[in-house]
Amino acid sequence: MRRLLVWVVGFFLMTNVALADGLRTFPQNVAGATFNGYVNGGMKLGTRVLAMAPGLQIRDQQNLIIFASQLEGAGKLPVVVQFDAEGAVWRLWILTPQEARELNLVSIVK
Repeated sequence: MRRLLVWVVGFFLMTNVALADGLRTFPQNVAGATFNGYVNGGMKLGTRVLAMAPGLQIRDQQNLIIFASQLEGAGKLPVVVQFDAEGAVWRLWILTPQEARELNLVSIVK
């Protein structure tokens, strides 16, 4: 029984380490940008201020959903964004340093 428990714990630890090394996958229709804070109720990406969709979903570097208010004072962050049908920011992922280096995203939000 003890051997089985050690094996199961070891398996989960190895699985988590393997997942930690991989890059997240993003939808096809995302754009790279730099998050620069909030201005007048909008989100500043690059030099543009864009509206935020009512169902805005922000994911941190661990892929956990966070509140928009948690980004107050965060400074410049590399992100990928997805827009809704009206051009508002609908989904936003904060990139890890490794993702920012390895992803070849064209920044259409300047």
